[in-house]
Amino acid sequence: MDFSDLDVNDTTHPRNKYGLPDPSVCFMSNAFLNRTTKTTFYIGIKAMGANGTNATTVTVAPAADATGGSTDTAVDTYTPVGYALQTYASSCSFWDEENEVWSYDGCEVGELTTPYSTQCLCNHLTAFGGGMVVPMNTINFADSAFNKLDENPAVFSTMVAITCLYFILCIWARKADKIDEMKAGTTPLPDNDPRHKYLYEILVYTGSRKGGGTTAQVSMVFTGDEDETEPRLFWDPKRPVFERGGVDSFLMACPRPLGSLSLARVWHDNSGKSPGWAFSRIQVTDIQTGAKYFFICDRWLAVEEDDGLIDRVVPLAGKEELTQFNHLFWSQTKKNLYDGHIWFSIFTRPRRSHFTRVQRLTCVLSLLFCTMLSNIMFYKADSQSTPQVYKLGPLQFTLEGIITGVIASLIVFPINLLIVQLFRLSRPKPKKPITSTYGNDTKTGDETLSDELEKQKQFLETGDHSKRLLMTPTPKSSVGVSYIGSDKGTPAVKNATKEEDKSKKKKKKKGIRFPWWSIYIAYSVSFCSVVLSVYFCTEFAGAMGATKAEQWLGSFMISCMESVFLTQPIKIFGLAVFYALVIKSPDVDEEGDEDRDNNLKPDEEYLHEDQVTGVAKPMKPSLAPEPPDEEYIRAAREKRFKEIKTQAVIREILIYFVFTYLLFMVGYGNRDPWSFHFYENVENMISKGSFLDTDSPPQFDSILKSEDFWSWAEQTLVPAIYGIPFYDGQDYTWQNGFLADQQTYRVGAPRLRLLKTKPKMCMPPIYKYVRECRPDYSMFGEDEESYGIGWQVINTSDPNSQPDAHWTYRTSSETDGYPIIGRISTYGGGGYVAELGTDSATALSVIQELKDNLWIDRYTRGVIVEFVMWNPNINLFAISYSVVEFPQSGGAWPSYKVNVMRLDRYVGTYMFMVLGAEILVAAFIIFFLVKMIRDIRREGFKIYIKEFWNAVEFFILIVSIGAIVMYFYRLLISKMVSSEFSEDPHKFVNFQYAAYWDECYTILMGIMVFVYTVKFLKLMRFNRRMSVIGRTLKEAGKPMFVYLMAFFIIFLAYGQFAYILFGRVLLNYSTFITTLETLFSMMLNKFDFYEIDAVSPFFARIMFITFMVLVSFIVVNLFLTLIMDAFAYVSYMTSKEKNELEVVEYMVNAVKGMFGISTGKKPEPYVPSKFQYQDGGEGTVEDLDQKIESMIGKLENYLDIQATDKRVMKEMEAMKPAKRKILMA
Repeated sequence: MDFSDLDVNDTTHPRNKYGLPDPSVCFMSNAFLNRTTKTTFYIGIKAMGANGTNATTVTVAPAADATGGSTDTAVDTYTPVGYALQTYASSCSFWDEENEVWSYDGCEVGELTTPYSTQCLCNHLTAFGGGMVVPMNTINFADSAFNKLDENPAVFSTMVAITCLYFILCIWARKADKIDEMKAGTTPLPDNDPRHKYLYEILVYTGSRKGGGTTAQVSMVFTGDEDETEPRLFWDPKRPVFERGGVDSFLMACPRPLGSLSLARVWHDNSGKSPGWAFSRIQVTDIQTGAKYFFICDRWLAVEEDDGLIDRVVPLAGKEELTQFNHLFWSQTKKNLYDGHIWFSIFTRPRRSHFTRVQRLTCVLSLLFCTMLSNIMFYKADSQSTPQVYKLGPLQFTLEGIITGVIASLIVFPINLLIVQLFRLSRPKPKKPITSTYGNDTKTGDETLSDELEKQKQFLETGDHSKRLLMTPTPKSSVGVSYIGSDKGTPAVKNATKEEDKSKKKKKKKGIRFPWWSIYIAYSVSFCSVVLSVYFCTEFAGAMGATKAEQWLGSFMISCMESVFLTQPIKIFGLAVFYALVIKSPDVDEEGDEDRDNNLKPDEEYLHEDQVTGVAKPMKPSLAPEPPDEEYIRAAREKRFKEIKTQAVIREILIYFVFTYLLFMVGYGNRDPWSFHFYENVENMISKGSFLDTDSPPQFDSILKSEDFWSWAEQTLVPAIYGIPFYDGQDYTWQNGFLADQQTYRVGAPRLRLLKTKPKMCMPPIYKYVRECRPDYSMFGEDEESYGIGWQVINTSDPNSQPDAHWTYRTSSETDGYPIIGRISTYGGGGYVAELGTDSATALSVIQELKDNLWIDRYTRGVIVEFVMWNPNINLFAISYSVVEFPQSGGAWPSYKVNVMRLDRYVGTYMFMVLGAEILVAAFIIFFLVKMIRDIRREGFKIYIKEFWNAVEFFILIVSIGAIVMYFYRLLISKMVSSEFSEDPHKFVNFQYAAYWDECYTILMGIMVFVYTVKFLKLMRFNRRMSVIGRTLKEAGKPMFVYLMAFFIIFLAYGQFAYILFGRVLLNYSTFITTLETLFSMMLNKFDFYEIDAVSPFFARIMFITFMVLVSFIVVNLFLTLIMDAFAYVSYMTSKEKNELEVVEYMVNAVKGMFGISTGKKPEPYVPSKFQYQDGGEGTVEDLDQKIESMIGKLENYLDIQATDKRVMKEMEAMKPAKRKILMA
């Protein structure tokens, strides 16, 4: 299509009177695009100069050649320009009142349309609008996606995999439902008497705190206005009770009503592996009257938690306690999360709920697939349009997005609401009643009752226990109500409660319940929704294409996870807050109350057969153990704390093992094993010229003057950087960018950076002889002037006198340079810069120009050669700094440094494993940080930091947080440097800043690895021998302090003597610090005697002999004597101590317990320390033992047994050891 006749700047059209169209917009109206055939449009872009001419070719000044002449050829320079292209579509329509549809007739989109507004041009006056259409993706049924699943299988295979996972989870869910059915029933208390007919249903709620469940035996006493119960044991031999977050139902039988309840005393016997109990609350229901009583505790019954009590008295909760915010908020949050959240409730479904896990799992499958369908229908359906974005604080939304969300909700919500309600509100499926007889007995309940009363009369008259009451089989009874029948065929017996009393009770209004067969409708609807969703999702995905379908699948999974784990919990917390603040209705457990029927259902069975049927037993004695006394609780608390401490040590050791392993992986992953070989290769290539053809190329370490530097640069540096002919004789220099080894790639162009000082007048009296001196270098006193070629001073009054590029000073921000440490001084990031270009000819010409014009003069203090290399084979970068210093003393001091780093870290499978380890290490550090903050808040910072290991923990966590921050900053800097090189690969790119941060990160990683490894000494503190080192240093601290003072005085004296004597000649003694380092090496028998002997034989021998005798022999041995003396004392004291924690024994016993092996120790029974006399007085067990001994002695005197009666004396002697084995049960 030719648009040459289209003038985008035409303003003569009357439509443009409201504004001018954007000249950078190519507008095509809907009238122009309304074509009957498929048409292809091409868009061309051409850069225009300021005057409208071509701007692609520019003639530059002639360039100088290597011989100093010039070339006359004009060079065509092409400047790269980046363009961003955006397309969008808009529409204009009006409301056709006759047909009641939106129509496009007579309306056209104007050329002033922007992505944020639409210009509509209509030839009629109607209500029109634009940009409000939310299109839906289309399906081509003629080209079904099921015919080409091999091309686009992502969506279909994902949905099939989810369906298979559903069936697998259904097996687990069905098994879990069966377990819940067993746990959901009501447990008759084991000490219920069959003759007690007044019944109470007791719901006991256990908290959801960690370790909230208990293995101990729980007992309770309830006090009412009319009576009080005996201690009752709440225990079930058939199933576990009082599990974490559980609700347990018990049936308590009493001989008479208790009246209005006022108190509940709750305790346990502290038995089992985990006796601690997070006791939440109790709900007591009087079955006869329907009255409900609530006792709220929300505290621990554990010796190691809270106040350490395991016996509490809980008063009756009033309306104020039931409507407290804390109670309502947490109860509603738990209820909504465990039962209301359809995803979480699969795993946390309440036991008493009729909504099974399989049904919930089916609802989740239907909801997920329907949501996928509604989402894929509108996913990027109108990708050409750019809707207007509205902002509300940090939130951004579009009108089209809101409309799409509403439509999707209208599709998904009704179907899934129907499925959930059908499942939740369906009644259980009834079964035919079981009708059988017990033998040939067909007596009615009244006849059976008459027989029992007759037998009772006979028992009272004759005393025959075989005639005792309730000795014959009786019908099953659970909660005192009638049943249809039993498996033994006994007829039903009605409850003793009168029917007329029931009729007087106010009946509770029942909710809506569906017939039992409604669950089949729910399963059918779920099946249809799943099948249709799979079909249409696959078709939509096929029409989208593989790339777009995979993008949608990824975005949907992320949004789904966000909804499940973020949006829904936030909504639940918000509703809980609203309920607790506004509604304030007491949280009453009514799960199943609306359908409460105390009769045994046909599909139910008795779990406690012996307690509801069979031969009745006489009155049972109380099975509840008495509450333990304070002495027993104190001993149990100490033992429990020791066990907890032992478990904490074991857990801490295991956590640290995992953490240190991950930390080692991160630390070693930060350094590649090829780094050293790469460093050696670069050093040999650049410094020694190992890859050059010449036998003895100039080496970097041999530079002694400026001429040596230029020779090294021309004959070694340039051939190494820009490549040489390969070993097979082929010239591969056309492969621009590779170094001489043909393995390493040069990143950007190398550069030279020079730093110099300003001349100044010499100090007196030297200025009498020499007027000008050249001072040493300082970053704050360097020369920052710009000069002409050959360091000619610029005449500011002459416009033709301009500074040359290589003699122009550039600041550190202009050079993107950073300080570099040399052997003599530290040099700043600025200076005079000369880039060597990207080919050897340019580099040699630049070096020749600098050499000829004396770029290195007498004021030069340092020349730095900087360049970056990259080996793609091992993915390592090398940042090279070759520093040649020219001090004011004369000569040259070369130094070479290479930083090897990995810029693109995550390449290869192993590095992704390192990434996972880094994430886990960061999570561990956050965990340790939270734990430390808790300890500081509990103890206070001053007290916390006094402990040595706490101070170490504080230090290493600060280092760890710094390492995490540095890791992300280094990552950011690396990305910035990489993008800078990508923009212009022909200029110098300084990687020095990224290398500095990489080095700092490596140092912090080294500190972390060191300290966390040393912390294993703390973890082994349970063994007394592991603390010997620390206790030895602590014991020898004061003597060592006095000793070290004398040692340092002697050592510093020898240091000053050696520095003054040899510092002017020997490098190892050139500074006072290096002198001390050399003397310390001499203490370790590492020295060069002939070096000092050559300088001053007499004094060197005296200094050496006295230093070795006094310091190495006497002083060092005194130091060892102090340590050995302290070690001997600590070892002696440690041998008398016991291990604080027997961790090894505890672990061995735990392993034996896992495999059912006896540990050889029996649990000690609870023995009261006090007893009570019949007259009411109290005494201790020790008093009882003394009284028994006194009684035996009096019996001996009374019997007057003679020593001649050996047989009787032997019997008495045999009785004496056994008399002390009396235990109080």
